[in-house]
Amino acid sequence: MNAIVLRAGGCSARVERRTVLMSAGLVLAGLLLALVGLCHGASWATPAEVLSALAGQGTRSW
Repeated sequence: MNAIVLRAGGCSARVERRTVLMSAGLVLAGLLLALVGLCHGASWATPAEVLSALAGQGTRSW
């Protein structure tokens, strides 16, 4: 059986491995698209600049 069993207290759930992998892949693709969307603006910013700005280490534009 290709299922992962999750147990917490008195509850349990079975999730197929393929579902977990596909969900993780879709989340990763969404994060990459969000990063590209943040890079594309009035002027192109590198992904490193965007990540540093999100971390609070970017330079002020004003």
